[in-house]
Amino acid sequence: MFNTRGGSINGTDKKDRHEKLTTTSFGTTDRGPHTLLVIALASALIVSDAVGVAVPLSTLVAGLTLGVLVVGLPHGGLDQRVGLRLLKNFRPLVAWILFVVAYLAVAGIVIMGWFLEPRFTILSFFGLAAWHFGLEEESRPFTTPISRLAMIARGGMVIWIPAYFQGQSVSDLLTIIFPSGSLDIAQQVVADIQFIAPAMLILLAYDAICRREPAEKLSIGSINIPFHQLRIATFALLFATASPLISFGVYFCCWHSIIGLANLRRQFSLTTTELATKLFPISSAAIVLFLIGFAISRIENPFTPAMLQTMFIGLSALAVPHLLLHVISDIHRLDSNGMSR
Repeated sequence: MFNTRGGSINGTDKKDRHEKLTTTSFGTTDRGPHTLLVIALASALIVSDAVGVAVPLSTLVAGLTLGVLVVGLPHGGLDQRVGLRLLKNFRPLVAWILFVVAYLAVAGIVIMGWFLEPRFTILSFFGLAAWHFGLEEESRPFTTPISRLAMIARGGMVIWIPAYFQGQSVSDLLTIIFPSGSLDIAQQVVADIQFIAPAMLILLAYDAICRREPAEKLSIGSINIPFHQLRIATFALLFATASPLISFGVYFCCWHSIIGLANLRRQFSLTTTELATKLFPISSAAIVLFLIGFAISRIENPFTPAMLQTMFIGLSALAVPHLLLHVISDIHRLDSNGMSR
């Protein structure tokens, strides 16, 4: 690489560029605007639900699918670079082979799990998702084991809050998603989640009350409201009252995926244009695979169930290796910054 004067970029220039990207992205040091926008969106949806605004299921599914394809899947588009970085002690070719084989093997196991052991598969998926969602938000040290558990409760609130407060809606949704269409299995999954929900609520309250985020505050007159607590309260109300599809869409597409993209920018010192360019090939391939899966599912199912099945089964098949990879990567990320102990 060369600078505008034709000289090579030295280590100091690279460091300065990395620091600039770190402080100007939606990072842990500058997440306020993003948090405020998500709080505003969630609040608007809570109000619309309270006044009885109803959205057809087909519209919800189409909107969620679009969001997952455009924003959700791309935030995993650099998994190969994350994986190769973790395998840096191997030769490049060996690292590539190990990564591809492991990634595809996990994805294949997940797809088979939906047909052979759907209850175990989805509960494992939910558990990994809660861990990953919470860990990706982290910018502060883990000082106690309870802080780690509280992180998982916070990351999984998009799962356990709807299951606890809207059990029937979640059961109906899972019945559509399961290839077997089994209501019994769906109800068992919801019952499993409801069993641990009270403990999750206590841990979430601990996280909201005891966590300190001095860099993220909203000033209203002379009152300073920490963004972290306000976001948790807003999300909790949204997840307890709105359609589970709306809850998942807001959390996954508007919150988690944006944070994931910002973390990728920082890890690889990329501009927005560079990041988009590198994400395009894998994201395009994922969209093509989704369309193929939808066409296969559509043979035996109506439009909306086929889209739901394709989205969640396909998303989980890609998400589980992504979750495992990024749980390891995020632990390394926090360790390298002296933030995990």
